[in-house]
Amino acid sequence: MYTYICPKCGREFQSEHDQHYQCKSCGYWQLIVLYQEDNQVINKEAYDTTKRNFASNKKFELSCNECGKQAEFYCVDVLGLFCECGGFFREEMNSKEAIGKLKEYRKKGKLNQQQMADKLGVSKNYYASVEKGTRKANTKIIRFIRDNLSDPYQTIKTVV
Repeated sequence: MYTYICPKCGREFQSEHDQHYQCKSCGYWQLIVLYQEDNQVINKEAYDTTKRNFASNKKFELSCNECGKQAEFYCVDVLGLFCECGGFFREEMNSKEAIGKLKEYRKKGKLNQQQMADKLGVSKNYYASVEKGTRKANTKIIRFIRDNLSDPYQTIKTVV
């Protein structure tokens, strides 16, 4: 038995076949499938995260890397959230408030930009540009903000 959840609308359904790729509710065609193989549950973390986010109405606004279209999803850590243009939906953030929280975190921790960049796994020049607002935050920085500096019940909106 296969259990599916749609990352876009949160609808769950089951099937005996592994061939349901389109959500019966919203029509999104890249679903998360939960199944067991060789005594191992496959996609459990992505499935559980999506289900938990749906239950608490925690959505993430993602942007397509090709056409720029924005859409809300209940998960972000799933590979292959495809746009109909063929691109991928991904997180981007250029919020002054979010970057301000990052800078405040750095200063409260008495870290210089190099130390903060090291903590995030990015170069000092790139980090400084993000903090200044001249470059967009990458996925590492976005996830750090989301996981460490955001209210867990607040939706992080992203800006292209």
